[in-house]
Amino acid sequence: MTALMRHPMAAGLIAALTALVTIAGYLQTDASPVHIGWTALLFAILASLAWIDATTETVPDAVTLALVVTGIAHATAVGAALWPIAGGAVLLVALGSMHGRITGDHGWIGSGDFFLIAGVFAWFGPLLVMDILALTFVGLLFQSLIARRTTIAVAPSLAAAAALVWIGGPIL
Repeated sequence: MTALMRHPMAAGLIAALTALVTIAGYLQTDASPVHIGWTALLFAILASLAWIDATTETVPDAVTLALVVTGIAHATAVGAALWPIAGGAVLLVALGSMHGRITGDHGWIGSGDFFLIAGVFAWFGPLLVMDILALTFVGLLFQSLIARRTTIAVAPSLAAAAALVWIGGPIL
């Protein structure tokens, strides 16, 4: 992988392009500007996390925690039940932190992956996160079969699953 693809600016560029493409795509619909803005923000963060994880096999805590915070802000803005969503997200962050301390982030899942799931939980809530995790599992299965590797990045599959559920709704 070239140094340019691993450069920190690459993830920012991917996020900006994703936000612009999302906004351009939604302008063709009758969606509200607020919904378009939230969607662009979500897709930009997910795209940058997917890019970073695909190129480095790590997800930075700062970006995943930003996903958690923006998810809780979104839940507040749309009038969702805040305490179950925030409580579940905080619980997942705490579990990820404990897991990282106990295992030193060695193993099949790292603390950043817990934080990533916490962010998706904050954006989608407890019911839709199950759909996203099911789609993510299928994506990881195909990704491992195609790449013929035992270690694979979670964020690209999770980001694709979250985008599918955001646009298409529940699958289960």
